[in-house]
Amino acid sequence: MPLGSTAQAQPAPSDRAAYDAAFKAMITDPGDLQKAFAFVELAIKVGDLEGAVAALERMLIIAPNLPRVRLELGVLYYRLGSYQVARRYVTDVLALPDVPPTVRTRAEAFLAEIDRQINPHKFSGSLLWGFRYQSNANAAPTGGTVRFGGIDAQLDRQSTSRKDWNAFIIGTFQHLWDFGTQGGEALDTQGTLYVARQFKATDVNLLYASLSSGPRLWLLPSALPQVSIRPYAAFDYVILGSSTEYVAPGLGVNIDKKWASVSAGFVAELRRRDYHNSATRPFNDFRTGWEKFGRLSADWQVLPWLSLGATAGIGRFDANKPFETYNEWLLGVGLIATMGRPSWAPDDQISLALSAARLWDNYAEPDPTIDPNTTRRDREWRLSATLQIPVAERLAVVVQGARNSRSSTLPNFAYVNYIAMVGMTWRF
Repeated sequence: MPLGSTAQAQPAPSDRAAYDAAFKAMITDPGDLQKAFAFVELAIKVGDLEGAVAALERMLIIAPNLPRVRLELGVLYYRLGSYQVARRYVTDVLALPDVPPTVRTRAEAFLAEIDRQINPHKFSGSLLWGFRYQSNANAAPTGGTVRFGGIDAQLDRQSTSRKDWNAFIIGTFQHLWDFGTQGGEALDTQGTLYVARQFKATDVNLLYASLSSGPRLWLLPSALPQVSIRPYAAFDYVILGSSTEYVAPGLGVNIDKKWASVSAGFVAELRRRDYHNSATRPFNDFRTGWEKFGRLSADWQVLPWLSLGATAGIGRFDANKPFETYNEWLLGVGLIATMGRPSWAPDDQISLALSAARLWDNYAEPDPTIDPNTTRRDREWRLSATLQIPVAERLAVVVQGARNSRSSTLPNFAYVNYIAMVGMTWRF
């Protein structure tokens, strides 16, 4: 077993017996480096990292110029969280003369990883870009029927559902600024940018930008292990077509809890959505108001290759006009199945994700311009299947099929949209 591999939480009895035998052999003949190496490998295997460190440090007293020993000490101190000590040992390896090329390559890569851990600023994220087809890109009413003043009417061809393709890019990022405290507190900044450009229906071109930032704090680590809280300030900006649709500053709080195979999170937000009028949407400001929502989610690693997820949420939007005010409920479930690691990208896995969500929207009052006697009630399904296939380290092909459908008490808001997407994703 190579040095630096992952230790097992509960070693097999045979491994423990071999570890005990190797320890006795090493103590009996402390000058035999092969016996010491054999003990170190078994110590790592059973999880005795401190014992492995002690054995390697004794080996350095006997043979101080062995680059492999210094490198493995750096690896072990890294796994123990002593990054500065780990860096010193790895730097010493690179300073030695006549270091074997394979050892030097591994030491240089490991030094970069140590520096990444030591750096108080950690940046990560992903990019997804590609093409998406929609059978109803403008979310027009099914059948083209609408109601106006309580009377049904048919839309003209320009206003009915339009099939279309778009080119899109989605970027997400997270920046952590470690405060250097013992508890691991950090400033957590997260952002999302989504841009879609339609081939034909340019009036529904979309730009969505979201940014939030706040401290990530660990609550009572002794009494509540693995519980963190993140209060944050947030800001959203949306362009629809060629005009600003709305801006939404707000405040929120995120609480996360982790167990061995389950993680759970709670998010609560208060936002002010300010809608902007435009030539195509002259009464958009009717929708301006306060948005409040809470959402609870959980993920469970059922099997090494299968995880399940669930989401429940409730929200309320208080708009300038009562007929734009509504309550919303959300329930969602999903699963992710992994199907092996390809040889060309051993750190990534082929995965299939399935998800389903159900939304209920109940509005406060009828809209007199649509139907003074009918209050809007929407029921929506969102279904999707996503296949991700790695093509290189951190780079994968993504294929998705989805169906969004909404029924409503008012035909103006009922629609069905089939979606197909193909793209590439890159993690950094």
